[in-house]
Amino acid sequence: LAEKAEEEEREELERLERERQERLEADKAAREQRDRELRERLTREREDRSRSREDAERGDKSEESEDEEETARQRQDVEQKERESGEREELDKEARAADDDDQEPRPPPGTTLPSWVSLGAKLRWWSASNKKYFP
Repeated sequence: LAEKAEEEEREELERLERERQERLEADKAAREQRDRELRERLTREREDRSRSREDAERGDKSEESEDEEETARQRQDVEQKERESGEREELDKEARAADDDDQEPRPPPGTTLPSWVSLGAKLRWWSASNKKYFP
């Protein structure tokens, strides 16, 4: 009985030791992967900085001209949007003025029409009364 208990304890210790070794190996692999990624990132950043430095030393005119073109393009876009919004405001004013001209007086809320009123008139009345809910 004591031998069986000792054997179970030994097996349990071996299992725990295996699990510990597996965890250590997994941690080591993760650490190595993280270190590798860090080295790659640092190398890329270093290369980018040296490339930027070289471009600055050469006085790379193409970047400056691209920046100027982009700025001009953005300025044109803003001006175009301003023109369009001005045109849109004009059209909105005209549409509102036209709506005000042909708008029938709205019936008071909660009122109904008598049965002898024609269907067309009822539809116009309903439309006018619902404009405040569905403009």
